[in-house]
Amino acid sequence: MSRSVANETLLGTVTKLLWSNKNDQFRVLEWIPDIPREGRPNQREKLLGYWDNPRIGARIEVVGFWQKRNGTQEIQFRAQHIQEILPEDASGLLAWLEGGAVKGIGKVTAKKLVERFGTELPQILDTNLDAIALCGIGKKHRERIRQGWATAQATRIILQFLRRVGIGSERSRSVWKRFERRPEIQGDPSALVARLEDNPYWLTEVPGIGFVLADQAAGKLGIPADSSYRIDAGIRHVFGKWVEEGHVWMPVQDMLRQSTDLLGVPFDRVRGRLEAQIEGNRFVQEGNLVASRGMAKIEHSLAEEIVRLCAPIPQPIPVLLPSGFVPDPDQESALQTILRSGFVVLTGGPGMGKTTLIRACVLSAKAEGLRVLLCAPTGRAAKRMSEATGHPAATIHRALGWGMDGPQYHKEHP
Repeated sequence: MSRSVANETLLGTVTKLLWSNKNDQFRVLEWIPDIPREGRPNQREKLLGYWDNPRIGARIEVVGFWQKRNGTQEIQFRAQHIQEILPEDASGLLAWLEGGAVKGIGKVTAKKLVERFGTELPQILDTNLDAIALCGIGKKHRERIRQGWATAQATRIILQFLRRVGIGSERSRSVWKRFERRPEIQGDPSALVARLEDNPYWLTEVPGIGFVLADQAAGKLGIPADSSYRIDAGIRHVFGKWVEEGHVWMPVQDMLRQSTDLLGVPFDRVRGRLEAQIEGNRFVQEGNLVASRGMAKIEHSLAEEIVRLCAPIPQPIPVLLPSGFVPDPDQESALQTILRSGFVVLTGGPGMGKTTLIRACVLSAKAEGLRVLLCAPTGRAAKRMSEATGHPAATIHRALGWGMDGPQYHKEHP
């Protein structure tokens, strides 16, 4: 696609949702702009952009440009930002609420509220929400509306900040959800914006906003390149990339060198900030290696659990072999080790007999009346394991009963 004109800000009304990408909130919409293109009064146009909560009938403000779609003469508006605006008249306000703009307010409740309070409803929701009890709305329902209205208003405030620093409006809801319960914020979006203006690197905690986007925002806010906030965030970013490659501990010199290259600040300045983060217990140093406190704690906990599990079992399990299987000396030794140990790692290349040994272990354990649980990282691997052993297998997540609140089965509930 090719850009044709400079950015402009337009108001309009959404008439249709043509396409939606649920993964990244990219939308293709049909809309009627208040200021139409020349020669097209009241004509429906195509609008492309990111919008986290698209609604037909919504009044929106968009910032972007008209462009011609590649290979066609079709003109469409490419929005860099889409923001829903609060209608000013009662009928528009009713349609806005009926469309689900505020969680807790459905069509019936919206009609009651607008009929009672008219265009003063937003002010009532802002300053005297308990007054809506006059519409027969109970306490629990009022609390849901209070939370929904607060989220809607907070999202608008944060969206304006994100737009100012060059971050897409589709992140606004995620930013608010990430920080609204912080003690420093206490549900106040203005307090959050003030914090972000001081330290935009908070944004690196939000999924989809990494160091690069936060650094761009910091540049627009005039944060100095050698700011402690920036250097600390850069160090965490470098370590995060290291972890993504499968590591836990990182050589100190590698961290300092990569962070210095990323940030473009003096080496000694980076070293001083790393030492400060170690003193502040955000990072842990052991010899010439460093790790985040969280990763180090996970590794140490796993090591302790492995040591605990490695104790030999009280009574070795007698070997029972699958029909027709005659193990070679290495396989027989491995099988004996498995059946008398509390914890074993079995490795080997393709065709070495790992699956057959697992099958022998299952047969031996079941013959002794023991419970057997087989699990694998993926559904496909679990299915293959079940077919090979004749015993049910599950994914690790399913075996642990993992849900929204964590695992159902754990140390206190094995």
